[in-house]
Amino acid sequence: SMMVVENTQATSQGQPEKQPRPQPGNLVLLNVYDMGDSDFVRKLNGISMVKDILPIGGIYHAGVEVYGLEWGYGCVEDESEEEVTGVSANAPRGNPYHTYRVTVEMGLSPMSEEAVKAMLHSLMEGWRMSDYDLIHRNCLAFCNTFCEALGVGRIP
Repeated sequence: SMMVVENTQATSQGQPEKQPRPQPGNLVLLNVYDMGDSDFVRKLNGISMVKDILPIGGIYHAGVEVYGLEWGYGCVEDESEEEVTGVSANAPRGNPYHTYRVTVEMGLSPMSEEAVKAMLHSLMEGWRMSDYDLIHRNCLAFCNTFCEALGVGRIP
């Protein structure tokens, strides 16, 4: 049962969102973005969202938030890093290249923060920017692999 935690769209009365309650660090969240920052992409994605919850065939970026950082694949600013890894961390829901859309709660990971860091370290080596493939080896494929490794199953 998927649970949407929060959505940036204000309510119809235009009320600002109330502050989300504090959450445990090992709660795994999938933060979904509209790809890029264009109105066209946002409109396209608006059509392909089912009840504004899960993306179906839209153009999306996503990152996995755990222990206070959001990890994604495919946006590495420093080109010298590209042969090292395509995996990078951002502030949660703060990816600078994309427009935040919705968060899906994936569940609690049994892993400690240290174990997650160690696992990410080994994941990074397998997800180089030079291996990026829009269809087969993209940010969603990384999120899937990361979520499975965290013990919360595959992404929707």
